[in-house]
Amino acid sequence: MNLTDFLTEKSVICKNSLQKVLDICEQTGSSLEDILICHNYVNPKKLYSAIADFNKLEFADLRISPCDMKILNNAHKPFYRSLNAIPWKKDGDNIVIAAAKITDELKQWASVNFEKYKFAITTPFDIHHSINKILVDRNNFEAIEILSKYQPQYSAKYLFKDVQFRLLIMFFILIASLFFVFPAKSNLYILCGNQFFLLYYTRCKNAPVLYRHV
Repeated sequence: MNLTDFLTEKSVICKNSLQKVLDICEQTGSSLEDILICHNYVNPKKLYSAIADFNKLEFADLRISPCDMKILNNAHKPFYRSLNAIPWKKDGDNIVIAAAKITDELKQWASVNFEKYKFAITTPFDIHHSINKILVDRNNFEAIEILSKYQPQYSAKYLFKDVQFRLLIMFFILIASLFFVFPAKSNLYILCGNQFFLLYYTRCKNAPVLYRHV
């Protein structure tokens, strides 16, 4: 059974619509998947889930189960885009690579970079979203780690330690309590609060540009 027969058997698309899609594919040279999605014949998740079933592979919903940051490599970002694939998770000794389509080029790249690997199917939209979101998050994480190592006095890890956070909450509770107990002196409490935030803002403002980006 080929993929088109499988899609009609699983009611992903009806036979009449499929024939129209195949005609467009022949006229334009586009892939079956591209035409099905671009012309709104089928939902991408439903289509690629069916393709995963057809290939007897796991379907990777990267929105629900995001990629493991530990197995991603910023240097490989161009390959993720060009191959339409991204390392997803570890399964035992295997690295599971989520891909929209498993090509010979992808297999060659995987064999060079991973000792043991296997594939899962996902949508190209999930791959694009993952590349943009997760690798940006990783850049921010690495920036925070570098800042905390070389200039800890300006680091978010230093400024927002658990103890300091609790003290900040206690300060707010104290100010709120004083408002109720001694309402006549509310202006004094507001002044104290303003001074506190002015000092804190001055500290953050003097931090390096890197801090403000993380």
